[in-house]
Amino acid sequence: MALSPNLLIGLFFISISLQTFGQNDPFIGNFSNEQITVQFVETKGNYTGFVKSKEGRFQLIAKSYDQKSIQGTYNYYGTDIPFSGTLQGNTLSIYSEGQYINLQKQVDPNLSPQNNITSNQNPISKGNNSNDEWGISFNSPPGWQSQTGENGFTFVSPDQKSLIFLIPNQDSKTIDQLKVAARQGIIDQNIRLSMVGNPKAFGSNGISCEFEGVYNQRQAKCYAVGILSPYGIGATILAISETIDYNEELKDLAITHAKSISFYQPKVAIDPTGNIADWHQYLKGRKLEYYKTSTGFTDHIIFWLCSDGSFGRKDDTSSFSSGPISSFSGVAGGSNAGKWTARGSGNIGTLVLQYNDGSSANHQVEIKDGKFYLDGVKYFRVENDRCH
Repeated sequence: MALSPNLLIGLFFISISLQTFGQNDPFIGNFSNEQITVQFVETKGNYTGFVKSKEGRFQLIAKSYDQKSIQGTYNYYGTDIPFSGTLQGNTLSIYSEGQYINLQKQVDPNLSPQNNITSNQNPISKGNNSNDEWGISFNSPPGWQSQTGENGFTFVSPDQKSLIFLIPNQDSKTIDQLKVAARQGIIDQNIRLSMVGNPKAFGSNGISCEFEGVYNQRQAKCYAVGILSPYGIGATILAISETIDYNEELKDLAITHAKSISFYQPKVAIDPTGNIADWHQYLKGRKLEYYKTSTGFTDHIIFWLCSDGSFGRKDDTSSFSSGPISSFSGVAGGSNAGKWTARGSGNIGTLVLQYNDGSSANHQVEIKDGKFYLDGVKYFRVENDRCH
């Protein structure tokens, strides 16, 4: 609950998400069938979101002028593929590259792809979501839409009038520090919330309190819980709505959500000595890229290793080079994609690729003289520009 950089980032999420209060946009939410899920989130009058299948997760942008039809593109490994859609009731009919596909709106989506982690403290089965860099598992509020950001999780109520934020807290290490931070209130450019009453104990390692004040010139109230972690990175839970919509049900849901939280030892990619502590962590969410130019020809190979365990591969001989797989249906089953994992620690490990066609490949990965090598060939390990 401290007014720290982490919380300010969380408040940025609030600044965006509270703009949807009181709205009833039929496209906001999640649509899916057995193969594909599409999520739309309102952003500054347009839509962002993703297309998700067993092959991976692909970012989209879209626009609707009448809340009955929608047009946009999704980025399929570097190629923007156009789509359009019409909504009838809860059925969204998508048209792309000459094909139609029908998707149903979901009541209780859980679309944040998180890895299944083995907890060092409590069984991970306690929560249906987890984040191993943070070292936390938790249950999402049932029936709420969930969105994952780089600095926390956002949950949106079915009527889009309430929000719950789960934000990491690295600043408070004691109960007294939590209390001091709570008394400072939540103050930012568009938010001014002050604590009401005194903090109350929340279990043996946390506090709870209520805030009220103004957000974007609207009266708002917030129920907050701060929890310490024995592994360093605690959690702040903020359940917020406009004052007219604030009630005990929202508080109870936030309490249930907070009680589902379980901490465990975070997994790190690099150990204190500078060696690789976990190759999976080191490669997760990264792009591996190889260039070689000779006699007028250029070899270019890319692996996109997504955080949800999916991957895509592109090289001079793959179907990616000759053109994108056609339509939303194609996203569900490309032969140059599949699932990945990595094993080992120290400066040598193994990258395991399981392709959608049933084939598999093991690649040696190595750090040598500060550079990254795959099967003895130098690659660039860089920021992933296609999937988180």
